[in-house]
Formats: sequence, structure tokens, C-alpha cells
Amino acid sequence: MAKAKRSTKPRKPASPSRMARLGKLLLAAYRPKAICLIAVAIAAGFFTPYLLRHLPHLASQPEFALDPANVVVSEPHDWVPEEFVQTVLEGAGLAEGKSLLDGDLARNLAEAFAREAWVEEVGRVEIGRDRRVRIDLKYRSPALMVETSRGDYPVDSTGVLLPPEDFQPIDRHRFPRVRNIQSLPHGAPGTVWRDPAVSGAARLAAYLAPGGDMTRWKRFELAAIIAPDDPDQAGNPNRIPFELVTLGGRRIAWGHAPGADSLEPSPDQKVGRLEEYLRRLGSFEEPQGPYLIDIRHFDATISLQRIDQADADSDSPRQR
Repeated sequence: MAKAKRSTKPRKPASPSRMARLGKLLLAAYRPKAICLIAVAIAAGFFTPYLLRHLPHLASQPEFALDPANVVVSEPHDWVPEEFVQTVLEGAGLAEGKSLLDGDLARNLAEAFAREAWVEEVGRVEIGRDRRVRIDLKYRSPALMVETSRGDYPVDSTGVLLPPEDFQPIDRHRFPRVRNIQSLPHGAPGTVWRDPAVSGAARLAAYLAPGGDMTRWKRFELAAIIAPDDPDQAGNPNRIPFELVTLGGRRIAWGHAPGADSLEPSPDQKVGRLEEYLRRLGSFEEPQGPYLIDIRHFDATISLQRIDQADADSDSPRQR
């Protein structure tokens, strides 16, 4: 009897059990680093709110508090009070308790100094890593003392009122003065005195004593700038005629303030005529008599008018 042939067809491998498949899956998923990172992330998400509630708030720490002694501003001129920075910080409520980490601190400091009458412009505000605050400032400078019925008021070259309390009585005579001003300031220091006679006189004072240098003012022995009795001129300071008066009482018809678009000699030409007058006569008090020295003409001459005639001419319609 013939033997049956064995089948040479390969057997199919047995299907792995479920447990075997699960073991392989766990083995493939096992990554120690990945598992560690996932665990850390879960822990951080759980504990972070708790830690934030209990960690110290840096902005409230004393070492990050604003110290007025560490606020450094541009070097002020001599007329700015010594306690200037402290006064500004206290007035704005920034002297104590403010954190250097406050995101609004730089803006608040800039706004506080911009409100100060002595400050014309605030530049950069920088909070350094050394916890010092550096602020670039451009200051206003006194150019003129305005005589009024209520006392003297200082203004800068643009007619901005400066704090009168920052000046001693002796200081008020260290600047050019203007007389015959009919108005009083209506705003606080740091605001413009809205009187064209004041703004025009301030420009004239800044020219005659640039940067507070009184050399030219003293050279001509000037006592004051005189505003006209009726200075309105439609509110235009460029159309207001000014006079100068010397210490001896001699009046000089100067004319319009510097910068005016007028049919008059330039300010430098007018000063040149005053210099020529002094060279020729030695003093503005010569010749003796009630004369007005007029330097406003284009013909390069200096005219002498009797005071009574000059006043009559100034009241005529031609001069208005």
C-alpha cells in the first residue's frame, strides 16, 4: 500500500493573543523621556496657580521701588529750583510706592514733567538696569519781567508764564522789564500769557538780552521796554510798536518786535544805530531836552523828535 505524501505547504503562524499584542503596544509606547516630560507638564499645570499665589510679587519688593534720588534729569539752569525733581514727583504721586517694573511708569513720569512750568519739552525716559531713571528735558528760561498792578511776573521768550514764587525780589531786576501792560495773567504757570503786548515784549527782551546775557541791555543803560497804551492791534504782536526807556529817562522808539514782517530796519540795524549814536554823542541823554530818539526809519538816519510832538504823531491815524 502506497504511503501518503506529506504536504509541503507552509503553515500559517498562529495569531498572537490579545495579551501579546498589548505587550508589544506598551513596549513600543515606552519612552522614558517622553513620559517624564508629560508628567512634568501635568504637574506644572496643576501646581503653577498655587505657586503664583504664594510666590512674592516682584513689583511690590522694596528693591524695585522708585527712589527719587535715582531720578536723573538733564542739567537744569540756575533758575530751576533745587527741589524741582522732588516737587514734580510728589505732585504726581510718584514719590513713594511706585515700582520700576510698572509698565506705565515711563509714561507717567513723562506726563508729570511735561506739566511742570519750567519744562518746555520732555524727551526720552529711560529706566536702566541699575534702577536709575534718566529723563531728557528741555527747560524754559526767564527772558522778561512783566510789571503789572499786582507785581512782577516772569515769562520766557514766547510769553509763557513762569512760577513767580521761584524768584527772589533781587532776582526780578536781573532781566529786562516791560511796563505799561494792561492785562494780568489768567492761567497758571506754564501757560501762555494771552496778551500780544507781552509776547511781543518777550521776543524783544530775548533779542536785547539773549540767553539772559544783559551785556547789551546794560551797554545801552536801558531801564525797561514800554508797551503802547493801546496795544491790541488786532491781537497781532508783530504790529505793536514798542519803546525803550533808559535809566536817565530818555525814550527810544524801537518799533516792532524782532521777527515781525514790517517795513522797518532789522533788529541788528537798529542796534547798529544805537551804537552809532553812543559813538557820536557819548550818551543817550544828549542832547538835553525832552527828545524821543527814533531809529525806525529806512534812510539810515536817527531822528530826534520832541516828546510832545512824538506823542501827538503816535495818536494820529497815520501811526495806527
